[in-house]
Amino acid sequence: SVADEWDAETVTTGGGIINYRADTLVRNSVFHSNMAIKGGAAYNIADERDPAATAPRFVNVAFVANYAADRGGAFANDVWTASSCERCVFDGNACGGKGGGVYLDYSSSPAFTDVRFERNYASDSGGALAVDGSSAPALTRVAIVNNTARDAGGGLYVGTYGVSHGSVPNMPTLTSCTIAGNTALWDGEDNVFIWANDRPHLVNTSIEGEWFRDAYMSAR
Repeated sequence: SVADEWDAETVTTGGGIINYRADTLVRNSVFHSNMAIKGGAAYNIADERDPAATAPRFVNVAFVANYAADRGGAFANDVWTASSCERCVFDGNACGGKGGGVYLDYSSSPAFTDVRFERNYASDSGGALAVDGSSAPALTRVAIVNNTARDAGGGLYVGTYGVSHGSVPNMPTLTSCTIAGNTALWDGEDNVFIWANDRPHLVNTSIEGEWFRDAYMSAR
């Protein structure tokens, strides 16, 4: 199936699909050239009173050339959403803010397995993936290559959190992942940017050829 061609100025969230408290299954599909203000192709949001109700799955899905005027060029999660992407590709998506491919906020904990992020662009930070708001995504066998951010974290941006989230830092886990060849145009860490007390956990993961068997990264 193909979802395409909405208007970023009129569609506020989810140019291709919106999952609100839903456990939708999307399989063998392409989201191409969708537009919105947030979550150019897909926007997933739970309800803090019942976060388990929102766990949409995307299996063998390609997100290609989608655009968000603000955050999450292809895909955005809010409010405890535990979505999953398996065997997915994020290629050539862009946004005017954070998360050229994916943006996560408000304690979202999605899982990305056998996923590739390539040639995505963020006008702010997180060319491929931006993690804010005390989120804890799990990335397994994910490749983040050749993405670009204008500001910080050409590949992965692990960013802000605050009192509204209990001042809990973002805690992504990367297992058997590869991050390489990404660019931050304003010298804000090409591959991985880490803010304040965020502590990404790396297991058998390579960043630009440097191997991490079992380590926690911290801000530089």
